[in-house]
Amino acid sequence: MSLQAPVIASGIGLTTINHFLSHQCQVLDVDINEIDLANIENNENKLFQFHRASLMEDGQFEETKYLLANAAGVMDTSASTDTYTDAQRDRVIDINLTAPTRLIRGSIISVCSKAAISGDTTSVEYTSLKHGLLGVTKNTACRLRNGGIRCNAVLSGVDPFQYLERAKLTNYSAVMSLHTSMQGKSGITRHDIASAILFLASDGTKFISVWGVI
Repeated sequence: MSLQAPVIASGIGLTTINHFLSHQCQVLDVDINEIDLANIENNENKLFQFHRASLMEDGQFEETKYLLANAAGVMDTSASTDTYTDAQRDRVIDINLTAPTRLIRGSIISVCSKAAISGDTTSVEYTSLKHGLLGVTKNTACRLRNGGIRCNAVLSGVDPFQYLERAKLTNYSAVMSLHTSMQGKSGITRHDIASAILFLASDGTKFISVWGVI
């Protein structure tokens, strides 16, 4: 395959980068933070490029070739409506919804998570944003279907490593097993999610749009 996929260099995004590189795909990583190149695998053919930028700034991104993997995501403090601060809201909105929406071009795959179809995965803001990103995916797939634009979603369970490392939500472990399971099987990994993204990017799905892989 010959694909160029802007993704994010940590967690699910980093795993997706390495998964695409293992299939000899060209990958462009756009991240607001610096990347540790030691974590990049299978780059003997120099197919990986990195660009540091805030996608909330104008002029940072003009074109996507072939494929866009919207794997950006940031966790919060699992706050409810009555405890959420304006600063928390603005940050998760910018990263989890606004930037992915601005990038919509080409063949798009958005990581929406189970929060897009569930009400109890995490905070009110994060859950609302993932519902919103799934709505953007559906609307884009419908309105641009005649222009060769495909838009799909991966509705993965919680990434346990990212969830507990970043948010430190040890009190949320009681529902972790529910949201890290899929079709009765526990232990969903970042590699499983990356494989689903690669599947939706392949030529074998060129007639598939507005499809959510759970």
